[in-house]
Amino acid sequence: ATGIYGQRDAEDRVHGSINQTEATTGRMSITKPALQTLPKRDKSIRRAFIPDEGYTLWFMDLDQVEYRLFAHYAKLPSLLEQIHNGYDVHAATAATLFNKNLDELVKKVHEGDDEATALRSRAKTLNFALIYGMGNQALANDLKVSLAEATEIKARYFGTMPEAQIFLNTVQAVIKMRGFVKNFYGRRRRLDPDDCYKAPNALIQGCAADYIKHKIVDMYKYLMHNKLKTHMTNIVHDEV
Repeated sequence: ATGIYGQRDAEDRVHGSINQTEATTGRMSITKPALQTLPKRDKSIRRAFIPDEGYTLWFMDLDQVEYRLFAHYAKLPSLLEQIHNGYDVHAATAATLFNKNLDELVKKVHEGDDEATALRSRAKTLNFALIYGMGNQALANDLKVSLAEATEIKARYFGTMPEAQIFLNTVQAVIKMRGFVKNFYGRRRRLDPDDCYKAPNALIQGCAADYIKHKIVDMYKYLMHNKLKTHMTNIVHDEV
């Protein structure tokens, strides 16, 4: 808090600096103060941000954008179908991996069932850990299971979605062959062959970053066209 007070302007307002080219993935970062690192679960800090009188503060985010982009790039038919049908992709992965009925699992997650929520959480960890190159031991630590169980879960994951492994192998091969990956918007990320495991993250997270920038421009045009008093004040990864 002391640091933020020191960054006030003459009107007692704080304006973070938006950096478009600092993060290698293309994500925007906001410094002085670092508004990207506010804890999500602890709401006490977010409550310190107060809208002007007559205004309301809204938070909106892109729903599971990175994993949806992964499904798009990897051309995973079962996952794409679940997305088109409006399913929660992490719950869908949990249903596939742990032999659960998807509708029943989603219903239990919404009801706050601990077991269903834990299964979805494990699936979400897997979804990002495996496409972003996490090793078996690190995965075991994250899931709080034995190394043997983590290895078996990983094998089952790629066994149910073989296209995922093909995508990861292809992206890494592209780095070794030409030295960079290029996302849907044309952003390139150059990597050394030894760092080819970073390529899926560069492609997916970089595309998600450019996608939200694209949408922010659309939102701004909408606000201007309709002469609304609404203002966009901050962007945190996939949240506005």
